[in-house]
Amino acid sequence: MYIIEKIFPEFAGQPWAVIITGLSVAAAIWILQIISWWKVFRKMGEPGWKCIIPFYGEYILFSRCYSVKRYWEYLVCDLVLWIFQFEYFINIQGVVWEIILGIVAVILCIWYIIIEVRLTQKISYAFGHGVAFGLGIYFFNFIFMLILGFGKSKYLGNQVPYGKHLES
Repeated sequence: MYIIEKIFPEFAGQPWAVIITGLSVAAAIWILQIISWWKVFRKMGEPGWKCIIPFYGEYILFSRCYSVKRYWEYLVCDLVLWIFQFEYFINIQGVVWEIILGIVAVILCIWYIIIEVRLTQKISYAFGHGVAFGLGIYFFNFIFMLILGFGKSKYLGNQVPYGKHLES
């Protein structure tokens, strides 16, 4: 068995051309995504390298486009949901605890999605676009971040749409 088939068992028995093509396309998309985020950070007046540092890049994005308070809520939801993935290893006994953990996980997932959607809207407003562009960033992130990074959009700062007040 080849090393790639050990790492990715779903590739076992596939022609090497398919495997190499798939991995090459994935690597190219990943590199383009990093380049587009780098350009977006440069437009915000931040050094581009900040986008590749996992938690710090998100913190900068939230602080420049949305709210630092929401970043900490987002981070807590992310970490708690990550821990909940290992519920099997926690070995909690009892149906009641499993139901409670399930309800908490659903509520956190919904809150996490709400924060993500609102962040994409705030990014859209910060670069002078509207709600439709924000939804495009959420659903088709790869394409819309390329448009934002390589397009003519300029960073306008943390914008408040329709006269609403900024969140703390």
